[in-house]
Amino acid sequence: MHTVAKEACRLKIAPLPQHYPRKDRFSGLAALFCVLPVCSKDLARLWSAAIIRQALPDLRGHCVADIFDEVEEDLRAERAKKLLIRYGGPAVGLVLLVILGAAGWQGWLWYKHRQDAIAAEYFLALTRNPVDPLAPPVHIVPDAKTEQALIAFAKDSPESYTTLARLRAAALLTAGGDKKGAEAIYAAVSNDNAALPALRDLATLQSVWNRIDDGDPATLRGQLAPLLADGNPWQPFAREGTALLDIRQGRMDDARRGLQTLSQDENAPPGVRNRATGLLAKFGG
Repeated sequence: MHTVAKEACRLKIAPLPQHYPRKDRFSGLAALFCVLPVCSKDLARLWSAAIIRQALPDLRGHCVADIFDEVEEDLRAERAKKLLIRYGGPAVGLVLLVILGAAGWQGWLWYKHRQDAIAAEYFLALTRNPVDPLAPPVHIVPDAKTEQALIAFAKDSPESYTTLARLRAAALLTAGGDKKGAEAIYAAVSNDNAALPALRDLATLQSVWNRIDDGDPATLRGQLAPLLADGNPWQPFAREGTALLDIRQGRMDDARRGLQTLSQDENAPPGVRNRATGLLAKFGG
């Protein structure tokens, strides 16, 4: 390094420090390329070797590492871009589909609720007593206009009101003396698998009651048999109908036993128990 210092003094160039500061090592490389043309061959060789030896650790430790980091970042960015191009469209479409589906479902629920509310209001209006609007719906008053309106309503009403409207129309036909027309509706409801089982059984029960005085007893008993099962909501009424058939056929002992049991059944409606008690008193039970 003595020769290097002497030659540097002659050329008025600052000698190379023994330990180049980290921040100056790369600037030293730049200086190397500036002074090499004016240095002697030996000095150039010595100076270049010294500068490169001190700068090389940073070249390896920083420049090479930075290059690999940049390459890796570019690769990651490229992969992300490819994934976005490949799956971005379907992903956005799926999200939009879910949002639209949820909105459509909520809209359908709102529409259905609205239609049910309108149907309920109209049904109550049709079943209201035209003579006394405050009277309970069970007080049926014959009304041909209402009958036709209920039949038309049953065709276009929501499913939850279709069967109710048909049963109400049949009750009005019965009250007006048209048992044949009522029987046709009751038979249709009884065989309608879309109707609720309880309403189907009610249609069967009403049909039996319409023919309790003149219908074939064996046929009527066969229709009442399923309603006599435990747990059926119409069981007390079916037992009452069976007792009436026994009286009609002169089977008074069977009728008394049935009426006695029915009059003491706490699960039976009060009206059914009272009628059973009255029949027992009439026929000496």
